[in-house]
Amino acid sequence: MLSNAVAIFPWGDLGGRCGAGNGVLDTEDLDGDLLLNSRGPNEDAFRYIVDLTDPRFRVRTGVIGARDPQDSTRFAGWTLYRVPLREPDLLIGQPNIRLAKHLRFTMLTPPDNGEADPVVRFALARMRLVGAPWLARAEQPILGISGSLGEPHGRVAVSSISTENIELGYTSPPGLGSSVNQVGGGLATAGLQINEKSLRIVVQDLRDQERAEAFTRFVSGSQNLLAYRELRVWARGRGPGWDSRELRAYVKVGADDRNVYYFEAPANTALWEPEMVVNIDLWRALRARAETAFLQGQPPSGAAECGGDPEAWVACEDGHLVQLRDPAINPPNLAAVQELAAGIRRVVDGAPIAETELWIDDIRLDSPLAEVGVATALSGRLQAGDVADIALSFVSQDGQFRQVGQDPSYRATSTFVGSTTLQLGRFLSPSLGLIAPLTVSYTRASVRPELLTGSDLPAEALPGLRRPLSTVTSMALTLRRTKRDGSGLVQALVNPLSWTGSMSSSSSNTEYSEASNNNWSTAAVYQLSPRRRTIPLGLGGLVGGLPSWLRESEGAQGLASGGLTLLPTTLRFASTLSRQAGEFTSFAAPIRRLEDTAVTPLTTLQHLWRSDAGLTWQPLGMLTITSGWSSTRDLRVYGDSTPLARLAGEERRQFLGIDAGVERDRNINTAVTLSPRLTAWLRPRLSSTSSFVLSRNLTTRNPVQVDGDTAGAFILPQTLNNSRTTEIAGTLDPAILIRRVFGEESGVTTYLQRFRVFDVSRRLTRQSTFDLAAFDPGAGFQLGLGGLNSFLQQGNTFAVGAVETRTTNATGGFDLPLGLTATTTFTRTESDRFQRSTGDRFILIENTQRDWPNATVRWSRSLRNTPIQLISFSGTIRERESRNVVPSPDAAATPAINSSETRSISPDIQLIFTNGLVLFGTLNQDRGTALNNGNTIEREGDSWTARADWQVRLPQRFSATRRPLRTSLSAQSIKQEDCLVNRAVEAQPCEIISSIIRREVIIEPDV
Repeated sequence: MLSNAVAIFPWGDLGGRCGAGNGVLDTEDLDGDLLLNSRGPNEDAFRYIVDLTDPRFRVRTGVIGARDPQDSTRFAGWTLYRVPLREPDLLIGQPNIRLAKHLRFTMLTPPDNGEADPVVRFALARMRLVGAPWLARAEQPILGISGSLGEPHGRVAVSSISTENIELGYTSPPGLGSSVNQVGGGLATAGLQINEKSLRIVVQDLRDQERAEAFTRFVSGSQNLLAYRELRVWARGRGPGWDSRELRAYVKVGADDRNVYYFEAPANTALWEPEMVVNIDLWRALRARAETAFLQGQPPSGAAECGGDPEAWVACEDGHLVQLRDPAINPPNLAAVQELAAGIRRVVDGAPIAETELWIDDIRLDSPLAEVGVATALSGRLQAGDVADIALSFVSQDGQFRQVGQDPSYRATSTFVGSTTLQLGRFLSPSLGLIAPLTVSYTRASVRPELLTGSDLPAEALPGLRRPLSTVTSMALTLRRTKRDGSGLVQALVNPLSWTGSMSSSSSNTEYSEASNNNWSTAAVYQLSPRRRTIPLGLGGLVGGLPSWLRESEGAQGLASGGLTLLPTTLRFASTLSRQAGEFTSFAAPIRRLEDTAVTPLTTLQHLWRSDAGLTWQPLGMLTITSGWSSTRDLRVYGDSTPLARLAGEERRQFLGIDAGVERDRNINTAVTLSPRLTAWLRPRLSSTSSFVLSRNLTTRNPVQVDGDTAGAFILPQTLNNSRTTEIAGTLDPAILIRRVFGEESGVTTYLQRFRVFDVSRRLTRQSTFDLAAFDPGAGFQLGLGGLNSFLQQGNTFAVGAVETRTTNATGGFDLPLGLTATTTFTRTESDRFQRSTGDRFILIENTQRDWPNATVRWSRSLRNTPIQLISFSGTIRERESRNVVPSPDAAATPAINSSETRSISPDIQLIFTNGLVLFGTLNQDRGTALNNGNTIEREGDSWTARADWQVRLPQRFSATRRPLRTSLSAQSIKQEDCLVNRAVEAQPCEIISSIIRREVIIEPDV
């Protein structure tokens, strides 16, 4: 209750009708803070007591209306009242007028003095908040031209004043009289209220160098003033200090109260004239002067001559002033003005001014810039037969070029691109058969900023400004022999060779950085594909002794004519040497300074030698072996400043007396595929693949000790990954088998040959990861040999993680009567993931997935002599299950089980008419259940889609060639609900936690 702040009315008193202090339990929570509103001094509230007979609140009385039929001495009429929000009668707690949540209105009747209760009839209209959309910077005067801390005296009030305030002598500025500001108003404006308003700033007890300020921030976003040359303001004073020139009116724009553009001028009390005119170009020149002082490293200056913050860079001239308090964080920017302020500043010392005020009106931009932007584009190409090709292009835009409705970029850009390709092989003897294309390209992109990027600073006003420029020069040459003739030695050693070399140089400069890169690389490739030559196996006699049914099989015939191939199908070697060096320098200021010579650039260097080899060998027609090996060696010298750098130096090797660096990466891949063709109806296959990846870190992480104690040697930190996949599969063609068993004419063959090809496979995959491995991987590890234990542990080192996955897959199909076809697929995946926890202990996460049944039925029929040309129908039935078991860290605890089950049915139909009309429709029904962390969620989803496509030719008056108008009309409906099942209460319905409903109709015409 408010008993300690507001008197409690006794029972029976009419004052008890008040909502506060009435002795009744408070049951209201108007502001939604879960606390009752009448909670004594802990509530934050303003209370205003408005006596309707007090002339302080009464503005004017309107026309007296009808007489009260029950009391001839009383008349009905309207009276306008104004209540100053900043003058509450009672302040409870610590309310903030900027964070008001609700308004409570209470009416009290006058005392009855022991007589009968009076009957009061009243109406309330036009209750609203009025005043300027501006805020006082502080409730008291502020010392200086910046900051927001008020002095411990005086008072500042911000409101509005209008033509209704006749008692204050207000008149509108020139050109802003009490007329309708609307073109073509006519009779439609006869009922409009005309009330021109201005901003009113009232200050009390204003002393020397103090100011009273009102400001507003642009809620719509930052505003751009650069397209104008002048800012105009009407200002008029009222009260003492103006005619004696002790006071100045000012206007400010900027980012905040400390980083501003400022202008001040005297104001008259009798007239609005002369108008305040701000020269925006002068503001920009002063900003450049202050910014240059900051960028050159000079201390804060200008406050003594111009006023302002002594810790800021200040520049002033002819009433204009610019102050940079935080130039590196939030400087003022005329291209992105965030707030606008106006106020009163006292410039002459004297006795405190008891009260004075300023009226501000019609702040506007004038003298817009009308500069035209220009863009240029030139291009040319010269093709000299098959010898050379030269292309040149140039594109430029000046800083004022923009599209309609856009602001200028204030950045003149130009880009030149030149490239040429020269066929050097044309200058050599044709008998050599060499092609040698040389490609040279050059790109130059420059920027001539009119303004410093992200600011309003003129570039010409900043001496030594870095201007953005980027250049790229590149060259590439390739040598390769296209002729395949020559001796055996030439065909074996020269023809498979090719060489490629390239180099590039680039630089990129901005206002705050400079970067350069120089790259070169050279690569030699040897790729030989010899002609296949086979050695007969000589198994014809052995096959001839087999029974006829086996001797005539495709497998036996293959053995009889089979041969052995000793040479590989493809042999490839490649070696690439590359070097990339770069420098990057960052500067604190956009202009060149003497301190820049002491800045150390950040350098990057990458010097690599990559070698790889590949082999494809098919010794028998049914056996294919492929392998690949690649290694990347780091040739960069890391010095001896860190233990890792010294260890990298010790690991360096030599090749033919040349430094070969240290191995950084290694990859090995193998694959063996055996696919014998035993018969036409049975084709088994066996495949096994492996992969190995070694990755070393030469710059970060700590060296690894082999034995794990102080006695062991150190090696480079490395991560090892290996995997092995083995698959056994077979393809069965029942139709061929049935025809051979029962014959072509058998009735059994007629029905059973509808079976399509069946394919069954079983795949086993194992993979592991060893991080910071201290062992040297042997051939068995690199080839992924061994059982599961080999993937979990190597010597005394345990894997970080390992996975074993088993997948069974089967597909088949049938040709049913009436033109129906069906296909079906079965998939089951079992995965065991081993994640190391502590020591040699692994956490086993089991996952099982099943996709069955998964069947699709299709039917289509072409029709003749009917409007319908084709009818097509299909339907899919699918069910999927998934189960994931995660053990708890506590072995005695129950593991976490997550599972899901979904079922779906999706039929669709398509009709194609002879006139080109296509109709398509599909339905989809999903049902599913998911168990996650003990919660069961059921899902139901239904959707349908309908679509119609057609085309008609346009009339000739719209298209001379009568182009077709293609139109597509589609409609879609989706409804999906997820609900949570409460297992604790069986009768409780499923609680919906998610519901999605979507309806749409789309029509798409296209010419």
